[in-house]
Amino acid sequence: MLIKFKRIDKKTKEGQVDLVLKDTEDVWHFYNLVSVGDSIRSVTMRKVQQESATGSSSSYRVKTTVVIKVEHIDFYGDLPSVRLRGRNIVENEYIKMGAYHTVELSIRSEVGLAKSNWDSIALEMLNHAANPQKSADLSVVLMQEGIGYIFLITPSMVLTRAKIETSVPRKQHSSADKHQQGLTRFFEAVYQSISLHIDFTIVKCVVIASPGFLKDQFHTFLIQTAVSKEDKNILENKAKFVVVHSSSGHKHALDEIFTSAGHLIQDTRAAQEMRSLDTFTRYLDKDPDKVAYGMKEVTKADELLAVDTLLVSDSLFRSPDMRERQSYVGLVESVRGHGGKTRIFSSSHTSGEKLKYYTGIAAILRCPIPDLDEMI
Repeated sequence: MLIKFKRIDKKTKEGQVDLVLKDTEDVWHFYNLVSVGDSIRSVTMRKVQQESATGSSSSYRVKTTVVIKVEHIDFYGDLPSVRLRGRNIVENEYIKMGAYHTVELSIRSEVGLAKSNWDSIALEMLNHAANPQKSADLSVVLMQEGIGYIFLITPSMVLTRAKIETSVPRKQHSSADKHQQGLTRFFEAVYQSISLHIDFTIVKCVVIASPGFLKDQFHTFLIQTAVSKEDKNILENKAKFVVVHSSSGHKHALDEIFTSAGHLIQDTRAAQEMRSLDTFTRYLDKDPDKVAYGMKEVTKADELLAVDTLLVSDSLFRSPDMRERQSYVGLVESVRGHGGKTRIFSSSHTSGEKLKYYTGIAAILRCPIPDLDEMI
């Protein structure tokens, strides 16, 4: 994300930034940054009605700059885009004051964002989004016979870059030759997707995962095909490929891959989140007094200076209720002030999805606190 302009008052925390959304992750970051009650400025298209002297009417679309106070926010991951609906607060030639308008922002959109309060979490998100070092340095090739996925794992998102589906006849219903021919076609399609969607100048590790021995068969096919084709892109990066077992070839298996390949991807945000959540669920199962979840329990634990690690979903900071959002921001700041660690989970990662089962906010405690719920 490119910050073209930034002016935020250090005392009042009021201010605005002008941004350029350069890629899919930037669109996601903006979705997390903008809140109901903020003002945004952007170039947009507006349908205009025109009436002729004879009384007939016609319509046409014009490009204009609009400033709206945001009332509703939607994110569409497939496009990707953010749609913002609100009332116009700066009258122009085509849009009256107070008229509703919807702005859609996507990759390469430029937008101005004004907030009455840039709290610590919003500033942290903004700084993270503008970090030029952020990149999708991990890719996962996840498969089972006939179906495969290419995922790029960014610091904040799991991006599905390709889904490969090919018919592979089952051995018990066809000859071994037909099965092998179908499998070869499938492997060739996955090979082409890797070449198309993985940029080895950025990606540091490619995890190939599947149930059974399919992953090993594909890895052998990958290297042999690269040798026969003299594919330097694969051969010069063959050390980046790692083979890992998974129980399934579908997206929900990503969390177990992050765990089993943790020593290889330990510096990625997804792996760090997964380790924290694993620690939380392990204590919940074996020593439940060592953890807390839910806003009331976690807040009480923080009052007792007992929170070692706070786990919180970024979705909570998108609350349209400003008081509710500020309560989450205040808790994060309080835990940090008491020397605790904080993990803000991306709701786009599988670990973030799992955290939702525990209300989106949980804590690993410094020591067991029996009957914490009775102290509330």
